[in-house]
Amino acid sequence: GLLLRSENPAVRAFHWQIVSACQSGAVLMWSLSFMLMALFLHFNWFEEKWRRTVLEAREARGIHARFSFLLGHISAWPLSLIDLLLIKEPLISAHYRPPFETIALVGFVYGLTYFAWMHLNHSLSGLWPYPFCDKLFATIPLQAAFVGGVSGAMIACSYAYYSASL
Repeated sequence: GLLLRSENPAVRAFHWQIVSACQSGAVLMWSLSFMLMALFLHFNWFEEKWRRTVLEAREARGIHARFSFLLGHISAWPLSLIDLLLIKEPLISAHYRPPFETIALVGFVYGLTYFAWMHLNHSLSGLWPYPFCDKLFATIPLQAAFVGGVSGAMIACSYAYYSASL
């Protein structure tokens, strides 16, 4: 409101930079939240080893973890979908949407960064964030397949929305 109505050109330019950042990130946030939800459900929620070693172990200690795990991994997707489809103004979103190549590059960098974070966590603590990591990261080809799979799926999600909304 106030920034939009300002007569100061610098304030108005800053406002549109903020609008541009929010609008251009909508597709990426939807893709990230979808991947977070899909990976959590597949590799954790429906994985017996994770349920036994993490979820049930915490609940046995009196920690009610089910709701917080679900809220933390699933709530972002429907919220980002509502934001993308109902809140963002379509004309502004189309005007400020970055080129698909930029979205793809950010998706790949995200996958690579997440992979590096998991390795850093493992080197500092000796623990992987997920039980499947012991097997998944046993060889370089499996590690490359993980980064490629996560990055590729995020890029595919972004492309699906991107191409449907042109």
